[in-house]
Amino acid sequence: MALSTATPPGRLSSSMAVMRCTLVLLAVTAAAAASGAAGTPPPTFPHPPLTACPNPSTVRALDVSAYAGRWYQAAVSARFAARSEANAPCVTADYTVNGSTIEVVNCKQEVAATASTPATVRCTRGVAFPPPPGGDPGKLSVQFPVMPAPGPYWVVDLVGRASAGYHASVVYSCVLRRGVPVQDLFILSRTPRIARHPRRALSRLYWRVMKKGVLLERDNALTVTKQGKRCAYRGDPGVKVVIS
Repeated sequence: MALSTATPPGRLSSSMAVMRCTLVLLAVTAAAAASGAAGTPPPTFPHPPLTACPNPSTVRALDVSAYAGRWYQAAVSARFAARSEANAPCVTADYTVNGSTIEVVNCKQEVAATASTPATVRCTRGVAFPPPPGGDPGKLSVQFPVMPAPGPYWVVDLVGRASAGYHASVVYSCVLRRGVPVQDLFILSRTPRIARHPRRALSRLYWRVMKKGVLLERDNALTVTKQGKRCAYRGDPGVKVVIS
């Protein structure tokens, strides 16, 4: 989940946030009723267009050591999927605590295995930074070689107990590029299949963060990332790993 960076997120006024949230919920409810697509991550329709980054609340507590390990990307906002992942399947993120920072290795399947050639997984290394002492526990930042400075990695929702390593995480990022908010949203799972009914679980998580003020644009809706038995992952036997 390579996040971009620019001007730090701004704040929406409380009245504007409430107005937008109300409009979003009404539009999504109407769209779901019209399509009958229950259990599918709903699209969002912010009105008027965003002029500042939302400032959603983040989790009240985050055990970084428990959060470390492998996460499978269950869903991601459409623009990031196209821009940074080339809509690739089998996307993972591995986090390793390294002193005061966290090593990040993001991977995606680039080439599927054939009868004569192994699968190729392309990975990118980065580093994440916990918040400073006294800061919001869920407001981390992350930086990759192509980035001039760290970008936001905000954990806005968690499912499961820290003692069990958590089960699901929702990560949000918003930066300003030339004055325009650029939003990215990630839903991560400890297992390739987030739940017995994945789309229902994703929809439930999506609604929860929408209530916190995360309003994705209509053309930036949540898209499901393909995972499962046909995927090749970093660390699997015979898989070719390319670090870029």
